[in-house]
Formats: sequence, structure tokens, C-alpha cells
Amino acid sequence: MSEITTQVSPLSTLMDEPVLVPRQSHEETTDFLLGQVRPFHLPDLNGWAAEAERIRNRVLDEVIFKGFPEAWRQRDPEVIWGGVIETGHGYRIRKLRYPALPDLWVPALLYEPGKLDEKTPAVLNMNGHVGPPGKAIDYKQIRCINLAKRGILALNPEWLYFGELRSSGFMHNQSGHLDLCGTAGIGVFYLAMQRGLDVLMDHANTDPERVAVTGLSGGGWQTIILSALDTRVKLAAPNAGYIGLDIRVKNRSDIGDIEQNPTDLATIADYPMLTAMLAPRPTLLLYNEKDDCCFKTERAYPSVYEPVKPLYEAMGVGDSFQFHNNIDPGNHNYDVDHRQHFYRFINKHFLADTETVDEEIPSEDEVLTEEELTVGLPDLNVDFLELARRLHEGIPHNRLPDGDDDDIRKWQKSGKESLKNILRYEPC
Repeated sequence: MSEITTQVSPLSTLMDEPVLVPRQSHEETTDFLLGQVRPFHLPDLNGWAAEAERIRNRVLDEVIFKGFPEAWRQRDPEVIWGGVIETGHGYRIRKLRYPALPDLWVPALLYEPGKLDEKTPAVLNMNGHVGPPGKAIDYKQIRCINLAKRGILALNPEWLYFGELRSSGFMHNQSGHLDLCGTAGIGVFYLAMQRGLDVLMDHANTDPERVAVTGLSGGGWQTIILSALDTRVKLAAPNAGYIGLDIRVKNRSDIGDIEQNPTDLATIADYPMLTAMLAPRPTLLLYNEKDDCCFKTERAYPSVYEPVKPLYEAMGVGDSFQFHNNIDPGNHNYDVDHRQHFYRFINKHFLADTETVDEEIPSEDEVLTEEELTVGLPDLNVDFLELARRLHEGIPHNRLPDGDDDDIRKWQKSGKESLKNILRYEPC
């Protein structure tokens, strides 16, 4: 039998050769993204208030509410109040739901001190990625209970995709469907938290000069966004909720969900700048030494605390900007160590003339079940997908024109320019 020889084609040999060196695409993409992040520079105190307001308006107009229908931005003051749980422990829990935008209701719990006869501080307690329990997660209940026992109003709203709002249409990446329709998906997140703040501000006993926001993880992200952009917030305590965009690019665990990296944010204000926009308002940054989720202290401290601390000091309020690193347990948590640091901070800045308790008031046996804290929702409660469908109905179809060749060329040129603007395309 004759020997069969296999000839290797030149093309096959060529295709075996690597086109790129290992990790070249990753490194080039990283370098490009880092070049787009606006670096933080310590602002000049002269005119800083006006500059912060200018940045605030730009972020709201060009990022948060980009392409947003005006009807969605108009606040509906209607709040549906439900049952009241008389706990017998010096506070009550009032069930309610409020509209974030038309047909999108957010269930919430208001923890009220048993005795309310004067103006008092109020705290908006935001949620993170807590799974099915949602607003009923134990550590959040304990914090709200403790605040109420200290005479403070505490609102505990549900977050999109968790608890009573858990549905596939509320998965956070689904908000990208709104972006495809030309409307910023982050705007829905923003209105869901801001309308909760509205509920607190409308309460007859809320002192508007003593309003705070806090939360863990996604709740920490909500805290920095809302507090930086809405100056009605007078004290902020975000917990393991954010870090600079440059750090996110370098560390996959710090990237976060789609809403945390909205289109064009880096061109206006990165997270260190948003942190600076809190000054001179009291701010407590809470992070974790061994965080098993994201934003470890070793990366967060030099990213969002160290660059901003000199601004507070230059304003003469250096003590109003604090950083706490949790070591025990040191993971992704809002446990007793973090909570007690928050109580001390709010006591110092909101209750300085009042006899206060810095330690946590034991309340574990007062934690209620998810079922007991269910508020209820109407049959129609739209999610990201339904909102996108409504937007899509109003999008005009861009069909090939019926005119002559010149009309078609003009149409093509216009379309290319539009696509170039959308992609922010700049040829090398």
C-alpha cells in the first residue's frame, strides 16, 4: 500500500498564527476606557458651590433624565396608605406604596416613633441586592427599628427586582431596553428613590434640615447618587456601594450593575466628584476590610475618601467627613458594627442637643416575617420591559425614502451622522 501524505495548505499555516498577543484586546480596551474617565481634581473653594450645582444639573439632564418623557418626571403626590402594625415596642409600622412614575408603584414601610409631637429627623433606608426578602431583610429591619426607638422617622422602600418587586421584567439589566429606546434606564432607578424621599419630606413631622439616606451595596449606590444630586439630603452614609470608575475598569468585581455605570457619566462626574458634591454635608463612608462582593476598603479608601477629605478640611468641616472600615466580620454587611457607627454619626449631627444612645438597642425578637410586612401592589405595575414597549410605540420608523438618488444620499448621510453621535465615534 502506498503511503498517503497530507499536504498542509499555506492558508492553514497562516490561520494557526495568532493575530493578537494574549490579553491584547483586554489591555487596549482597558487603556481606552481609562482615558475616558474624567480625573478628579480638588476644586477651588471660590465658586465651588456654583460649580457643584452646574455639575449636578448636567448629570441630571444629560445622564439621569436623558430622553425621559416629561410625563414620567412629573410627580404624582398620591400615596396609598395601607395597614398599620402597632408593635407595642414604642413604634408603629405603616404600610404604603408610592408611584415612582405612572403605573410603577413602590411598596414601602414607614417606621414611626410612638410619640410624635414635634419635628424630628428622618432617614431613607435604601436596599441592595438582598434576594427574595427585599425590604424584610433582618439587618434593615433592625436598623429601622432602632431609628424609630430613637425618635427618628425611618422609611424602608422596596428596591426594583427584590421582595414584592421581584420579577424578570425588573432585572436591572433589563433597563437597557429603555436605553435602546433613547431613554436613560437609570432615570427609573433615580425616581424610585427620589419619590421615597418625597414621602419623607411630606411627612408633617419631618425636619427638612435633618434628613439622611443610608443603605448597603446597591443601597449604598443609591445613597451616593441621590445625596449628590438632591440637596434636600443633609447627611449621607453609603455602605459598600460605589468606587471610582477607573477602579471598576481594573477590577471586575467592582464593575456593578448597568445602572451604576450609566452612559456618559464618566464624561461629566466620576464617583469621587459625586462624593465631593456632598460637601459640606456630613458624610460617613462605610466599607469592609474583606468584602466578598465588591469595593474592598483597600481600593475604596484611596478612590473616594482620600481625594475628597482635603475639600472638607478646606471648608472647615473635616470632622464631618468620616470613613469606617469594618473588620469584624469584614465581609459585605450592614451588621451591628456598621449600624452603631451610623447611630453615633447621626446622633452627633442630628441629635447633638438630645440625650442619645450610641449602642444598638436589642431588637432581634421584633423582626417580622416577609409575609407580615407585605404591602401589596395593584394588578398593573409596569416594569422595565413594559416601559420600553410603551416607548417603542412612539418611535418613528426610519424607512428608505421614496425620492431620487440625491434624496437617498442625504438620508444615508444623516443616518451615518446620527449613528456616529450615538456611538460617540471618533476615528483614530
